[in-house]
Amino acid sequence: MTPAVRLMVPGIAAVLATLGAVLVPGAAKWLVRARHIGRCDLMVVPAGGALERLSTAASLMEGGACGKILFTGGDPRERLANVYEVMAGISANTRVPAPGTAGTTFEDALVSLRAAENGGFRYLLVITSPYHTRRAEWIFSRVFAGTGVRFGIYPSASFYMDYDHWWAGWHGLGAVTGEYVKLWLCALAETGFRARAAWAASVA
Repeated sequence: MTPAVRLMVPGIAAVLATLGAVLVPGAAKWLVRARHIGRCDLMVVPAGGALERLSTAASLMEGGACGKILFTGGDPRERLANVYEVMAGISANTRVPAPGTAGTTFEDALVSLRAAENGGFRYLLVITSPYHTRRAEWIFSRVFAGTGVRFGIYPSASFYMDYDHWWAGWHGLGAVTGEYVKLWLCALAETGFRARAAWAASVA
């Protein structure tokens, strides 16, 4: 297989995956990927997901799952309506200031890593929407590689779509097909990086 063909493989796979997301009923459930961790120093709640991530995080914090909590997108009270009742379950002294504001999953991982290093946290639990968990695990694992910081992924409750009938509403259609496209872009970016690294090694 030539290098050019190898670079085309992720694109072809992405087209098939996106078509599969539209045609296969189980496409939404495939995106759900939990990653277990034995302990938690810091809970991480990425921006997005509206109330489902926040509500799940609040319930877990009330149950003593983690000692501290980080919102990578900044204070949810500044972004979302009707969050004060949910936030009441999260003590102010458990919140860790975000060392930056994230707008993408990659930035979520970078902000989380910086907060972990600044605060001496070594075990993180990321609470995110179920459809987002596979890509979040993919990105966090690469950003955290070699740092000594470990993380788990916990799928939040689902407030906005039925994972058995995700195609029945616009939110489900957009979220699921969008995730497959973004996963393809992740795979394409990694393939390009590996190709450049291999080329650099060959001419070194």
